[in-house]
Amino acid sequence: MKDWTEAAEMRLEEYLRERVAREQMHGEEAIELKEDLRRHIHEEVQHDEGIATCGLMQLEQVLGKLDAGYKPAPVPSAVVEKPKPSAFRRGSMMFFAVILPLLIVLFEWVTNFCGATFFDPIPTPVHGLLLLAVPLLNAWLLRTVEQPSLEHPKRRAIAAGLSFGVSAFYGLLFLPLVPLSVMALMAFGMGLLSLSPIIAWLCSWLLSRKEKGKALLFGSANFGRWWWTSVLVVLGLLMIYEVPALWTRTQVSRALSNEEEQRVAAVESLRAWHSERTLLAQCYEDPMMMNGGDISSWMIDGAPQVLSFGNIRPETLDRQQVCDLYFRVTGEPFNAKRPPHWSKKSMVSPFGGRSLMGDEWDAAHGGDLVAGKTELLDCKESRFDGHLDGKARIGYGEWTLVFQNQGTVAREARCQMRLPRGGQVSRLTLWINGEPREAAFGSVSQVKAAYKEVAVVQRRDPVLVNMVGPDTFMVQCFPVPANGEMKIRIGVTAPFEGDQWRLPRIIEQNFGEVPQLTHALWMQADRKFSCVGQEWASHADGDMQSLSQSAKSMSLTFRFDQPSDEMQAVLCQDPFASPEQSILLGQPTAAKKAAVETCVVVVDGSLSLQKHREWISRSLAGKAVKILLATDAVVPVTAEKIANHEFRGGCDNEPALFEALRLAKESAHGAVIWLHGSQPVDLCQSERLLQLLERGSNRPDLYAVPVVDGANRLFEKFTNRTGLGH
Repeated sequence: MKDWTEAAEMRLEEYLRERVAREQMHGEEAIELKEDLRRHIHEEVQHDEGIATCGLMQLEQVLGKLDAGYKPAPVPSAVVEKPKPSAFRRGSMMFFAVILPLLIVLFEWVTNFCGATFFDPIPTPVHGLLLLAVPLLNAWLLRTVEQPSLEHPKRRAIAAGLSFGVSAFYGLLFLPLVPLSVMALMAFGMGLLSLSPIIAWLCSWLLSRKEKGKALLFGSANFGRWWWTSVLVVLGLLMIYEVPALWTRTQVSRALSNEEEQRVAAVESLRAWHSERTLLAQCYEDPMMMNGGDISSWMIDGAPQVLSFGNIRPETLDRQQVCDLYFRVTGEPFNAKRPPHWSKKSMVSPFGGRSLMGDEWDAAHGGDLVAGKTELLDCKESRFDGHLDGKARIGYGEWTLVFQNQGTVAREARCQMRLPRGGQVSRLTLWINGEPREAAFGSVSQVKAAYKEVAVVQRRDPVLVNMVGPDTFMVQCFPVPANGEMKIRIGVTAPFEGDQWRLPRIIEQNFGEVPQLTHALWMQADRKFSCVGQEWASHADGDMQSLSQSAKSMSLTFRFDQPSDEMQAVLCQDPFASPEQSILLGQPTAAKKAAVETCVVVVDGSLSLQKHREWISRSLAGKAVKILLATDAVVPVTAEKIANHEFRGGCDNEPALFEALRLAKESAHGAVIWLHGSQPVDLCQSERLLQLLERGSNRPDLYAVPVVDGANRLFEKFTNRTGLGH
């Protein structure tokens, strides 16, 4: 059996269609004529000893002999006479163009192998579908490219263009890894993963060439237009997706420069438009380490570093400054959200399931800050048991938390909690080997030193609770064991505010929450009570009243249905005191205070207060107060203007507070009311504020009113300072 070229087979089918049309045959007659002619032509070629391989020219000669009325068709100049590809060549094409890229895409999508080391090639499901389209389209084209007919030429051109465009984009991204991949392939038998996009790119190009030749053979002149259109569209879409990320990274570099004007302009640009995902990612990235990132970080930092074998060092940004910038741009602390998913580590990485350089080390372990979110560390269970004493006007509650660590190393759980006004931590329990152990109390310096010795040096089971600001304390517990749990219980005692008692709540944390986490609440009191803003009311429980509910949030307040009588004195026993001093007596006292002569209200201009601006405006309307709006500058405003002001980003309130305290000190009895949201970063110069509070004969009172819960570093600086209220 003699070989036929692909072009000759296509020409034969075309001739058979023309002959049937010329004879005006249809149906079974047309089929029989085609079969007879095909058999005769093949027999003629087989018996002709002058023909080794049947190409176009040989076929035209045979057709001229068998068909007296035949006119030879012109041979397209673009058609190159080639024998049919061998089985090995077809199998190799199928493996490298279809099977290998399909397996690699599925492998990366499941394991995040490349994303944990170099960059995440599948940041969205759309990217994943585009990558899967390459082997699927190649499979379709390979299955039909050898057929001697051309069906759906437009679809074939678009399919070839899409396959080439996607593979070209990713091939260029992986091109810097070719030297490392070749060395890894030769030394360890690894590296095929990073080479596969480039191989798929080459295969897509070869398929596109075949499709173009076939289209020209059958007279399809629009192949090039359709192919280029699909290539440019898919490349444009992939690049457009990266534009916000590239813009954000460029502006972040400008915002952290040494030039003041450039910094201010860059912050304003980022507030107007930015990729929050990229900005959040930069709070966790270290460009000096290969620990994964997005495509834009690879373009700017990773690829040049790899190509130069580390000689080109990426720009080093202070991570804490980037975290501060995140707040200034978005108005939220960076650790209020989970890190981008590319910071999750590969399940099959050869580096212990981590990135190339590893990031197991928690730099904030044992420190004074909550810091960033820790992957695979979650709050698994939450339970609060409370008792409200209407006679003593005191509430006590025990908050039990269970932390779960699904990682491979022990982790430290850290959070800040806000207590009810005037509240204190009165009990702390840690479960060790299933047994509850009560904590000891001491000064801040003593307990912090003990915690660091046990948690950081000895790396065993302590829990630390210490006050970091008015009604604010920080919880640190270590170790939450690898693939294990840790359980703690915090007892809180706080007086009522009027007839209301608010639950403690977490305002900053380095852990997440398991899906569908709810807080199991059980409250008891000596009289009827209900929950503010909820349709929850207590019911009779023996001589007491109780309430049991599951809540999504701990931002809840309980109140008595009827006002409670104020007691003249409250007695309790101090178990830590000597017998002669063990009875504590508390009596309410009345104090007179001079009327405020000058009252200045500072309103935080951060985005978190945007939804409260109308309430603030109504509350201040008609009041004899001076109002300062704390934006990036100090802006005197009226109550009416606050309702129409656009709150943006995160603003440093220190300049406005300084000006407000200066104005309040001009009178003998001044006061400053600070309506604020979260201030999670240390942007300010707090010492000059403390100086105004502590020095001079006129010392204004400062009342901090957290309109929105959240960590407040400036607030923490006022711990135990005279004249601070809230």
